[in-house]
Amino acid sequence: MKFLALLTPTAQRTLAEFGPYLVEEEQVVWESYRTGSLREFYFQPSPPVVSLVYEAENAAAVDAELDLLPMIKAGLLDRRVVQLGPWLPLEVVFDKQLMPSV
Repeated sequence: MKFLALLTPTAQRTLAEFGPYLVEEEQVVWESYRTGSLREFYFQPSPPVVSLVYEAENAAAVDAELDLLPMIKAGLLDRRVVQLGPWLPLEVVFDKQLMPSV
């Protein structure tokens, strides 16, 4: 299954607090990417949001991966995990009963 993890700074945290964790954070991210569980990663600067796309058996496996991140361990990031699935409304395009007669 595919999951989207959205990471945002915890309220009342300053950018200076993140600095000491940057190298270790990227090492953990790289390891998840190398092993294949982390498939994509993106950053939105304003407001700051990190988007991580995981391939995992279930949400618990994604939470376990996220628990390894130093910034989450330090309470600097909040997370939201969303299970992604197929876009089922697309089926309407292939449903012959819904297609206009020509």
